[in-house]
Amino acid sequence: CTVRGLEERLGMLAESGSSFDLVDEMMRFTVRTLYLALFGLELDAGHEKGLLMTRFFDAVGEVSLSVLMPGMPIPSASLRRLQEVRCEIDAEIEQILSKRQSSDSDDEDLLGVLAENLSEEELRDELLTFFLAGAETTSVLLLWTIVLLEGNAKERARVNEELGGLQEYIPVDSKMFARMPIMYSVIQEAMRLYPPVWLVSRQAMTDTTLNGRDIAKNDWVLVCVYLVHRNPLLWRDPHAFRPERFRSAEGIPDRYSFIPFGEGRHLCIGRHFGEIEAMYAAASILRSFRFEGVGTEPLSPFPGLTLKPKTAVPVRVFRR
Repeated sequence: CTVRGLEERLGMLAESGSSFDLVDEMMRFTVRTLYLALFGLELDAGHEKGLLMTRFFDAVGEVSLSVLMPGMPIPSASLRRLQEVRCEIDAEIEQILSKRQSSDSDDEDLLGVLAENLSEEELRDELLTFFLAGAETTSVLLLWTIVLLEGNAKERARVNEELGGLQEYIPVDSKMFARMPIMYSVIQEAMRLYPPVWLVSRQAMTDTTLNGRDIAKNDWVLVCVYLVHRNPLLWRDPHAFRPERFRSAEGIPDRYSFIPFGEGRHLCIGRHFGEIEAMYAAASILRSFRFEGVGTEPLSPFPGLTLKPKTAVPVRVFRR
């Protein structure tokens, strides 16, 4: 349903010939998917909920970066923006719960399951977590996948050939990744170069030593996923876009060298949902459309809450 809505919007944009921000359009799609899959609410394909989410993520990212920089004070303006947009998010969560209560829905979606097992405060906290983890991450992954692929004619031709051999309807099942190995490798390589979650944290449960450095119990350790994925000691041609590394004997050099969803006991619970969503959406739109950038500036990633471009990504879309 949400992918069809995205295809229809891209079709209209192709007919108009106008440019648009790829960041906003991918965000619009993933937020719509999130509302439908988790909350049982269907937004219009042209909704503007993504603007609220983007302001929220940007505000959280500003404050988070300040916390990470030793000696850097948190700008009061950033805190004020975070407080303002947090109030808007709280109001949105309240609206979602109110709609759910008044709908008399018997659907066994995630919101219904959570409501039966959590207190009201815990439920609101979980919904906030879903917003943080489920919207911008997948939209950023889709964006980088499109940008990288459209910038590599040889890999784009491979994807075109693979997608052209599929039936009109792409089944979403356990065989989807095996059915589209080229497309899957492109998405994996996009996550390696530009992991949406570029930084993860872990707290030490006991005194220990890491690489000759003492870590005390309760200390926080930050792992920069972006640097791990580009470590020349682990990866050949670490800064190059080479999806074939994920479909050859070269493979992943080490279990902990590729961690776009974290690793260990706290592996992201939404991993499979995110991969399936990104895979299905990318295959569907790349089979029907091609994108051309209309900007002249190279894209630079910005380490906010997620790793997205510093600026808007203006593009035009054309039917294939």
